[in-house]
Amino acid sequence: MAQEKKYAAIKALLEAGGIARIADIFEYIPKTNVYKLLGTGYLTFLKKLDNPGLFTIDELNTLADLIGVDDEILNSLARKEAKVLKKKRKKI
Repeated sequence: MAQEKKYAAIKALLEAGGIARIADIFEYIPKTNVYKLLGTGYLTFLKKLDNPGLFTIDELNTLADLIGVDDEILNSLARKEAKVLKKKRKKI
């Protein structure tokens, strides 16, 4: 029951634009539950949170289904973060 409330809160934040980074989702739910569901290792999952462009479409869709949001919301968030990281790397 409490878990459902957390997912509902994340869904509302995502739909309202209140979450700017995929990593921000994990201020509300534990990473452990999600990396196991995605079938990745913990360190790999942390690497993907640092660079969301590394997430596969299937992983993002699974996460979107878990939260109950449209797949495109997380896909566009990951693309946006990946572009920002790419620009930062070019400046260096």
